[in-house]
Amino acid sequence: MNLLGDITMLAALLPFLTIGALVWMVDRRARRRDAGVARQIALTDAIHRELGGAAAPTVRIGAAGEWIVSMRLPLHHERLVGTVTRITLDLFRRLDRRESPRVRIVLMPLEPRAARPTIVVAPDPRSAGGLSRAA
Repeated sequence: MNLLGDITMLAALLPFLTIGALVWMVDRRARRRDAGVARQIALTDAIHRELGGAAAPTVRIGAAGEWIVSMRLPLHHERLVGTVTRITLDLFRRLDRRESPRVRIVLMPLEPRAARPTIVVAPDPRSAGGLSRAA
């Protein structure tokens, strides 16, 4: 074939190839997001099954393909931190079918919540309980 025919064919196919590549990228991103959501649900269920509502992890996949698990925990409770870490690693070992799964666990301190002060509003002594004087 001649060179001009090849260039013309490539120019005609280029929009279709571009759209196909974009569709593939969007599909891949959606599959990665769905996999992260599924793992987040599985991890939350595993933690809640063993400890109750001790942690609410978020799971996403990093750029290098490793799983990133983030959660807020009271870091001064070493037993809780150790148990949550063990549950996370056990779940990812089982899901990945690997002895050392590619997971990064990010623990952030959970600060104890301060009690909100209760504001008591005293009734205005000049009012008669919301009634007008004419009543």
